[in-house]
Amino acid sequence: MKISRIIAAGAIASSIALAQDGATPNAQGGINSKPGIGAHADFNYSYLIGLPQDWYLGDDAEAPSGIGFDIGLRGRIPMASILQFTPEINFHYAQLSMDEEGCDHKFKQMDLEIPLMMRAIVKDRFYVAAGVQLSLNLSSEVSLEQNDISLGGGLGKTDFKYKEEVDQAAFGFGIAFGVGGFVMERLSIDAGLVLGLTDVYPDIDPLKNDLIDSMDGGKQMTFKVGAGYWFL
Repeated sequence: MKISRIIAAGAIASSIALAQDGATPNAQGGINSKPGIGAHADFNYSYLIGLPQDWYLGDDAEAPSGIGFDIGLRGRIPMASILQFTPEINFHYAQLSMDEEGCDHKFKQMDLEIPLMMRAIVKDRFYVAAGVQLSLNLSSEVSLEQNDISLGGGLGKTDFKYKEEVDQAAFGFGIAFGVGGFVMERLSIDAGLVLGLTDVYPDIDPLKNDLIDSMDGGKQMTFKVGAGYWFL
């Protein structure tokens, strides 16, 4: 959690500093006050919260966390002089992991995300945003991996991979918040937080898994830092 706070704080500070250094204001009648479409890319850090204490082998194991990225398109629809509706459609990839006694447990995710955000312009060049996010799972895999296992007897080493029978929820819902600023008239830097409200890995059957007993209540929190460019 300390890492995620540092990332978020650094992103906010960077966006403010860059925006103060020669950014073009989002003045009334400027390009950023008109309907538009753009693209963006984000680095993200995700963390599972709310897991049962004994979710892994009945023990108090750490929660999976890891990094990933988003790429996608966003629109801009002015609603009032300082208020804009900014829907997005994104491809999201993340790989969360948890290390236990030398074994690496990986939770790979690929989703289609649809954030529906309302953005308020602050002092022409800065903005804050809030809204909801819908997500559709495209692919997921949960596996146990261990590399360089010694075979003994001078036979060398091998790698081991075991796939758990754990499926990610087909649909997800959460709330999202963001801040940002314009570095130039078309270029912006953003930082955001998404709080998942639905379980990421529901309905796990412990009889089909040797290691994971239950992930009921586990929701995903994601910090994002990125940049966007408006074509129109």
